[in-house]
Amino acid sequence: SGCTDGTWGPSCQNNCSSNCFDVICDGSNGSCLLGCKEGYQTDYCSVQCDRNHYGRNCLLKCSSTCFNDTCNSTNGFCDTCFPGYQGDFCNHECNETLFGQDCKLSCNTSCLNQLCDPFNGTCLQCESGRAGDQCDDCPAGKYGLECKHECSPTCKNGCQPVDGNCKDGCHDGFQGRFCNETCDENHFGPACSSACNLHCEVVSNNNSRICHNVNGSCLLGCSRDFTGPQCSEAINSGSSPPVGAIVGAAIAALVIIALIIVAVVLWRRKHPKKERTSFKERNITHLILPEKNVEEKVSEEIETPKEDDDPGFIPDATYYNTSSEPLVNISMPVHELNIYMKSHDKEFFTEQFKV
Repeated sequence: SGCTDGTWGPSCQNNCSSNCFDVICDGSNGSCLLGCKEGYQTDYCSVQCDRNHYGRNCLLKCSSTCFNDTCNSTNGFCDTCFPGYQGDFCNHECNETLFGQDCKLSCNTSCLNQLCDPFNGTCLQCESGRAGDQCDDCPAGKYGLECKHECSPTCKNGCQPVDGNCKDGCHDGFQGRFCNETCDENHFGPACSSACNLHCEVVSNNNSRICHNVNGSCLLGCSRDFTGPQCSEAINSGSSPPVGAIVGAAIAALVIIALIIVAVVLWRRKHPKKERTSFKERNITHLILPEKNVEEKVSEEIETPKEDDDPGFIPDATYYNTSSEPLVNISMPVHELNIYMKSHDKEFFTEQFKV
């Protein structure tokens, strides 16, 4: 008891524990009379605070926002903070654009105003054209805030995720930013750039559609003298003769004429014209081909005119073929003349026409 401050024992030979508050202890046994300084506990202040406590005699509890509730035993500073908190005691939430442990991470720039959850970084709201925790681009066919809107089905290759404008224009028959407007009543096709045919039927004093907005087919029929889906085919008022038939007939006629000319020339070469003295023909029959084979020699009969009928008559060598059989007059088409001539030999014609 007679020891000065800081010592204890029978001869005051022992120093009080440095962990005693103000290094004051009992002179007889060395126990800390004023308790322990920060971070220590027990009578002799020889034991450090557990990980969840700090301060004099370890009477203070670490902040609940310290990671794992662990803090410095002396001053209570958190070793690290739970996500979303910052500061020595982790008692401050992250700033609006930061998140994570000790608020060391920045929110995604896709977040609306770059605001996110301070604990996990989830975007509080997305810009137009984005959705999801990290505000990813809208999936195909969607657009707008939170991707809640659907692109127009008449857009080519979908629409812009931000405003819904069609990326590559509209399908045929539609127009407008969202391709949700059909062509006006007089137009059709890509970008509504084609006009309905002028021959499409129109109802007077009526603004109804004239032709189909996609393919241009006339919806009310065609005007007079026109036909076809788009009324683009003219109907001829009179039946024009077919060109093919005219050309064919002309060629056939030329061929027949050529054959006749050849036949006549050949016949004249073989039978030159002879001058004869005229005489009266009496009771002479004309040449008739018999029904039998034309190559069969027919009977010949020469009827000599009577001299007393014509004193000036001079007989000549002309004769005529006749037949005792019933005769049939056989007509021969002109186009078969060449065939007839080729089917008989020289002797046949010599016999038939000899003089």
